[in-house]
Amino acid sequence: MPRLQAKKMTLFKEIRKLPCLACDQEGPSDVAHIKSKGSGGKDTIDDVVPLCRHCHHLSHHLGWAKFLTMFESVRKRLLDMGWEIREEFGLKKLRRV
Repeated sequence: MPRLQAKKMTLFKEIRKLPCLACDQEGPSDVAHIKSKGSGGKDTIDDVVPLCRHCHHLSHHLGWAKFLTMFESVRKRLLDMGWEIREEFGLKKLRRV
């Protein structure tokens, strides 16, 4: 297994052990990408958070901007990680600073 792949697997394994960042449900958690891989997101500690399956699906259904208005703990964590919510063309978008 290539070294970078092994690092990613170790990161994901550790994140899965953490409680959900939104509702604090004990793990295993999903590894939720903040910026989707299809939009250029990475498998790095700066682009993933632990969410339980329900909250992970909710984040996809609502979109990050709406999801973050419901879960202050997640919003604060993302701000600490260097993310911000910006309004562009009347839509709120999550962007890396």
